[in-house]
Amino acid sequence: MITLIGIAIWGGQLSPGPTKLILGRLHLGLGVIVLALSMVRAAIRLSGPKLSGIGIAARSVHTGLYLLLFAIPATGLVTTIRSNGIYILLNLSGGEAYNPLLAEDTANLHIILAYTMVIALIGHIGAAFWHQFILRDGTMAKMMR
Repeated sequence: MITLIGIAIWGGQLSPGPTKLILGRLHLGLGVIVLALSMVRAAIRLSGPKLSGIGIAARSVHTGLYLLLFAIPATGLVTTIRSNGIYILLNLSGGEAYNPLLAEDTANLHIILAYTMVIALIGHIGAAFWHQFILRDGTMAKMMR
């Protein structure tokens, strides 16, 4: 996820050209991989035993993280399709010219969700460290099982 954000920021600073196109293709490809892996992870999680002994806060945070794992790549894909960028990124002929203004709303949502994920991950890691080093309640050991 951090790599995807870095690629997006770097590509966003560039003028149109081959480097920006390569970064766009890389960002799209990695985003699709994140979406596929998220689906696999969710299927494993849903088919496994139910988590016991976790509070409503932990359950809510995990649900939110899973929702973000699906929403971020989905809004990215919708943005690419709506802006006609799919033709350029996949090197297809036909279609209208790339127009990022056609998908400005979903692009903004994609960016907001990505930064929300960064904040959520920082909070999640902080909570894990809190449990491990302050509360010393064995939460990280439970996570590793």
